[in-house]
Amino acid sequence: MLKAIYTKRYGKALVAAILVILGVFALQTTSIVRTWHSNHEWLHSAQFKKEFMMDPKAYGDYDYDKKGNEIVNEYTLEEYIEKESYLFMDDSSSSVGPEELIPADLSYMRYGSSSFTVATVIVALCGFLLFFVDQKTSFNRFLFSLGVSRKQLFKGKLLYGAVPLFAAFVLGLLGSGIGLWLGIPHPYLNISFVQLVSSGLMGLVTCLFYFGISCFCGVMLGNLVFGPVVYALLLWSLQLLPNMLGGLSELVYYLMHHKYLPDRLNYFYGNGFPRLYTFDLRKDPFSWPAPVLLLLVSGLLLFWAYRKYQTLSLEHDGEFLLYPESRWPIWSLAVLYLTLFAIFGYARVWSPYIYDQLDPETGWNYSFIEALGTSIFLLVVAMAVSTLLLFFGPLTKWLREKRAQRNHKLIEK
Repeated sequence: MLKAIYTKRYGKALVAAILVILGVFALQTTSIVRTWHSNHEWLHSAQFKKEFMMDPKAYGDYDYDKKGNEIVNEYTLEEYIEKESYLFMDDSSSSVGPEELIPADLSYMRYGSSSFTVATVIVALCGFLLFFVDQKTSFNRFLFSLGVSRKQLFKGKLLYGAVPLFAAFVLGLLGSGIGLWLGIPHPYLNISFVQLVSSGLMGLVTCLFYFGISCFCGVMLGNLVFGPVVYALLLWSLQLLPNMLGGLSELVYYLMHHKYLPDRLNYFYGNGFPRLYTFDLRKDPFSWPAPVLLLLVSGLLLFWAYRKYQTLSLEHDGEFLLYPESRWPIWSLAVLYLTLFAIFGYARVWSPYIYDQLDPETGWNYSFIEALGTSIFLLVVAMAVSTLLLFFGPLTKWLREKRAQRNHKLIEK
């Protein structure tokens, strides 16, 4: 019975979402293969060779020596063509000289790949709408009248709504890998099978993380206006989560060792790019802290949403938070997240202080008191924002009751 109901309810939207996910992967893969072949033809054309020979320095990598003087690592024509033919390029290619023309372990796709990002956003939005729309359209009232346990209702949503989306994501990943393998000559497809699988799995974990957060928001939020707005802002802020965790790690390491955090120990952000998420195919070495953290957070939030869905009361529909008993736990999490986001993700309050202490010549002149004062101010702001969002309804209700009591006493007099 549930399968038929959910299929009729979500079927058309799911088919559309699945087609978009598969289409995005297919279009992106086709674009990468075509661009590679177009670039390969240009590199071997007489016109390019003529332009290269006229000014070889223009095609070199610029770097700086130990004294800060600018130097140019020049390439021969054959070396440059070889370097530019690899699909994955070294993330620190500006410091790689001609003698080091080997595919790097830390690299990114030369022509970019946004298919992971688009597919992840689609899956995340579906996770939010799967629960939020049913609440706002009173479909939950119908579901709760079926005589089926809410545990089954929740599991059914995931089984018939989420599983097809993740199946499409996996098929898209497989199709993309096969398309690149068949479309680009193997010497230049400089990524191993293990790296390809590892990158795909990390992309899947990233997608699951965003889906878990989205389902949690869809279950917990009830206001038609502020619910989607806060959810959208949360999704936007998550892009800075690697910076936030990286900045926090940097401060903790400095306080413990009075040194800069080594790049190899920054599991969330380092070498100029986020390591927490995977939104495209990369050759990064596998690092266990990132996927473990994402799986742990998404699992906990899905379990929390699963438990709260069983106690959902329709009388609180329209309130920002559908579960009054969860206000204080959510408030605590909101204050913690907003504070860390503002201090380490957005403003990077402590980085200038650390740089100033370890390298006074940087000229930051940023004291401990300034960093601490700014942090406390941002904490107060986070508390105010969280209180306004979560307790605005109860506070206004309490004020109305107090005003009514005062007016009633005046009338009695």
